[in-house]
Amino acid sequence: YMMSLFIWGGGALGQQSWGPALGLLLRLVVAALVALLLLRPLAVLGLDDAAARGLGLSITRARLAVVAVALALASSVVAEIGIIGFVGLAAPALARTGGARTPRQMLLAAPLIGAVLLWLTDGVVQCLAVHDLDGLPTGAATALLGAPLLLWLLPRLRMIERPADRAPTRTGRTSSHPPRVLALLGGLVLGLVALGLALGRSGTGMDGAGGGLHLATGALFADLLPWRLPRLAVAAAAGAMLAAAGTILQRVTANPLASPDVLGVGAGAGLGLAVVLLSLPAAGMGA
Repeated sequence: YMMSLFIWGGGALGQQSWGPALGLLLRLVVAALVALLLLRPLAVLGLDDAAARGLGLSITRARLAVVAVALALASSVVAEIGIIGFVGLAAPALARTGGARTPRQMLLAAPLIGAVLLWLTDGVVQCLAVHDLDGLPTGAATALLGAPLLLWLLPRLRMIERPADRAPTRTGRTSSHPPRVLALLGGLVLGLVALGLALGRSGTGMDGAGGGLHLATGALFADLLPWRLPRLAVAAAAGAMLAAAGTILQRVTANPLASPDVLGVGAGAGLGLAVVLLSLPAAGMGA
């Protein structure tokens, strides 16, 4: 069950019948018809808010309609075949780089480019299946294509405004006593760590009902420490590493909304794990 869930999370295109494909095709046709009705609002949304309102467009309603169409398409794909990374980000970028500018051009070019990208990636995965790598999720394999493609596209899109070559202006509030604030935060972290190690569920009672929360002390705390401490350490280390990766990516791309997923860190990790599990007979932690 866990392997099936992992393959779904990686985005597997293998299906048992034509049902999922036909269902997605029907939803795509409906979304395309709705998108045609939204072409004019999309063009007006390209203007500033004041100009859009001056032309009589309800900005809130238009944005909600556009987001609803996008969410319906994305959630339909995820529900049927799993998580597919990069295609939704790379296809519009390639279309814009190829000369598509208006909403009509983008809505025609981007889906075609996305179809070709995923088709080529799935073809590579099927070729790998011949060499005893059957079961590699197509969505995870898009990391091989997506990450280098995005790195190549970033300097060419001119979508991200680079910070000016001057001293940055200070924004936001700053503390007048940084050491005191850091000491307070450090004490809070230590208290949360102690609480995470000592507080936990006490299991089930005689009637099968939950026993509630229990504060472990003494010998019980010593017995539980080898189980709780590694989990807490892994959670803290993973959170710190993801935060550091996000900080670096936001600095490099000058995009305050960038995250590790933008460059496919999660999909790349899934791809590496899939290759290890499928290529080694008994993969250890080192592999």
